[in-house]
Amino acid sequence: MKYASSFELFLCIVGIIMSCLVGSAMPVSFLFFSDIINEFIYPTNSNINAIETLVQRFAIIGLATFFVAFWQMFCLQLSAKLQAKRIRRLFYEAVLRQDVAWFDKLNVGTAITQLTEGVDKIETGIGEKLGLCIQFLLIFVSGLIIGFTKNWKLSLVACSVFPLVVVAVGSMGLIMRKFSVKERVAYSKANGIAGEVLSSIRTIFAFEGQIKEMVRYESELGTAEKLGVRRSILFNCVLGCTDASVYVLIAVTFWYGIVMINDGDAAAGDIILVVFAMIFGGSTLGQSFQQFDHFNAAKVAAAEIYETIDRIPPIDKRTPGKIIEKLSGEIVFRNVCFEYPLRKDVKILQDFNLTIRSGQTIAIVGPSSSGKSTVIQLIQRFYNPSRGEVGPDYPEFTFISEGGGGLSGGQKQHIAIARALIRNPRILLLDEATSALDTRSEAAVQKALENARVGRTVVIVAHRLSTVRDADVIMVVDGGVIKESGNHSELVKMNGIYAKLVRKSERI
Repeated sequence: MKYASSFELFLCIVGIIMSCLVGSAMPVSFLFFSDIINEFIYPTNSNINAIETLVQRFAIIGLATFFVAFWQMFCLQLSAKLQAKRIRRLFYEAVLRQDVAWFDKLNVGTAITQLTEGVDKIETGIGEKLGLCIQFLLIFVSGLIIGFTKNWKLSLVACSVFPLVVVAVGSMGLIMRKFSVKERVAYSKANGIAGEVLSSIRTIFAFEGQIKEMVRYESELGTAEKLGVRRSILFNCVLGCTDASVYVLIAVTFWYGIVMINDGDAAAGDIILVVFAMIFGGSTLGQSFQQFDHFNAAKVAAAEIYETIDRIPPIDKRTPGKIIEKLSGEIVFRNVCFEYPLRKDVKILQDFNLTIRSGQTIAIVGPSSSGKSTVIQLIQRFYNPSRGEVGPDYPEFTFISEGGGGLSGGQKQHIAIARALIRNPRILLLDEATSALDTRSEAAVQKALENARVGRTVVIVAHRLSTVRDADVIMVVDGGVIKESGNHSELVKMNGIYAKLVRKSERI
């Protein structure tokens, strides 16, 4: 109910009140049933008129219960539907609000499971199942009240088995929640594997990995199945104990009731009333626990979903930030240190300093995993540096296609470069911009990029050194620091890291 509106809370309150009325109706009808039994056993001249009156009361209760039960379910389910819709929107909005570091840790299957099954469980738990749980609990409580009011001695004997049920069910609630969390995690992993496979189906086919992926998927499903079986065994054991207690209740109550009738301490109708009230109370107590299982599952799902909704990312798009009216085109790194959130022990950049003047073309080269692409990602503010400053701020970006199924790698690069040039940006970031192009296309695109560099600040990250020869300055990054700096000719004469990379590329 955390994100419910006033109207939805009103509907929920009305639904709960209706549930209480429906739950109280059956025990109240037992009072009339008890009177009918007494009229039959102890006949008088007014029996017929009394029975007709009692039957009319039964009919009134039945008709009233019909309308009350309708509004009970209508109000609760409408409230649940409206809340579920809002929770889905808030969760999806919260996911899109998160920073890139959060997505690095995200299991896609978990997010999809929360958005679909998780919200469905919340809707079920706060809707129909909530009403039934309250309804069954009210039958139990009303039965106790009526039983003790009519004959407290017999009701006290009947209640002797209830403490065992309460202890068993209380323990079950704690254990069931633990199993529910583990089961959801297992299914989320399985969904993640399925999503990963389907999004990379061409790669799976190319390497004939269908059987391997089936084994991975079945492994996670097997874990979820084992947890589900254990949870079901535990739940049904407690439910069986609850049902068994009902039959013990019947036997004990009838035995003691006969003793009281023989002693003249109770009428037969009173005994029937107490037995019926306690039997229905005990059985509905077990049914309320079944509904409570759904409510408990909704609580577990809500905790996970609300955690995402309430999370405020370090890089929050909702904050006003600083509006840059006109980009100067200058980029500055001051004593920047950085490590990825999933690899805190690996330093990617260490006291990294770099100044890129407006209109300058800078190429960043170096061995694999040296931190080249990290520089681009920090400029785009995918991440915040652990220490130091990167400035200024930059506008948002968009992706080309989804999942790689719509366009080839070369087509994507053509479109991405065209987008960048059409927007006439002040700062142009090129990370392996021509890696997926053939030699002919690369030459044409490279010529277009050289013309587009005029008057712009350009940062290039590339493994193909042929694409960076004409850069104003080439930075050689290794181990998170700048080891060499200069133009192509100067770096070749230094005979250092860059010269080795050039010789290696020429041999290839």
